[in-house]
Amino acid sequence: MTNSDNPSLLTVNDLTVRFPVRQGFEHRYVHAVERVSFTLERGRTLGLVGESGSGKTTVGRSLLGLLPTAKIHGEALLEDSNILNISHSHRRRSLTPRMQMIFQDPAGSLNPRMTVGNIIAEPLRCHRKLTSGNIWKRVPDLLTQVGLSPAYASRYPHEFSGGQRQRIGIARAIALQPDIVICDEPVSALDVSIQAQILNLLKDLQDQLGLSYLFIAHNLAVVRHFADDVAVMYLGRIVERAPADHIMDITNVRHPYTRSLLASIPLPDPTAHVGREPLTGEMPSPIAPPTGCAFHPRCPLARKVATTLPEDQTVTIASGDQELTLPRTCVDAIPTLEPVSGESHHTCACHFANATQD
Repeated sequence: MTNSDNPSLLTVNDLTVRFPVRQGFEHRYVHAVERVSFTLERGRTLGLVGESGSGKTTVGRSLLGLLPTAKIHGEALLEDSNILNISHSHRRRSLTPRMQMIFQDPAGSLNPRMTVGNIIAEPLRCHRKLTSGNIWKRVPDLLTQVGLSPAYASRYPHEFSGGQRQRIGIARAIALQPDIVICDEPVSALDVSIQAQILNLLKDLQDQLGLSYLFIAHNLAVVRHFADDVAVMYLGRIVERAPADHIMDITNVRHPYTRSLLASIPLPDPTAHVGREPLTGEMPSPIAPPTGCAFHPRCPLARKVATTLPEDQTVTIASGDQELTLPRTCVDAIPTLEPVSGESHHTCACHFANATQD
């Protein structure tokens, strides 16, 4: 889904991230991210959504080299350079100025022993090699750019509200004029009344600076209004991707997991939820993920389709305290991300993506 007017800035191919764990005498792996691929175009926003534990944050942190203990495979091309293969020292010199991160917890991401001015000046001091005079000319401009008074430079993080702290984190992130900013649930820790202000600020900065955002969130209502494209993750894999305005219409959705996420969004009209099936059950362990489609133990579509299939094409499995009859294909084969019939801009990883889901 590359727009000719917005060339791909970041191309991720088959990104796989696993964490080694030890259970007794056995060494195993947490399958955090499995063969994730996407493109991020210049000046656009890709929303990465899913439940907690789906691997969204791991994707962002792996691209920035913030997972030193993880085993990472695949390819992430920042224009022509594979940023997953560069050394730590080279990453700091060449990559950090081009890719920055806004963290979920604004309080935890700011050093309480440093003044706001020093927090914002630190990346300039480390990567731009500016004189002290030029740095302190730039800091007031950055504070003003995020809607804060330059007089705040001498204060400490504990003196600010959550929204103000996040503005400080945003000022630090844009200090080096990056190409890409990874936003790791930047408003989930804030009051609802403040969330819109921060989102509007991010949008204004994108327009002014030409930023590309990888916007990680679990709140689909937020993503609906902020992202250009949306990729839905489940247990480490992207299961559906489409333009935001398309995928947020439940009649266009093809993956049952995405449908369940949309069905869980509160609506002002209670009758609007009639016919929507909310998500049930727990996400499986990423240490021992299910075979085939990882969503099959929770999938209402698989159970529905199984009732229409011959007995030799179904299988009965134990799920918790119940037995489920499912299509054998769902249990045995991992679905690939393929274009939905008649919609080249819409991809889905479901064996029955084109089946009737109403």
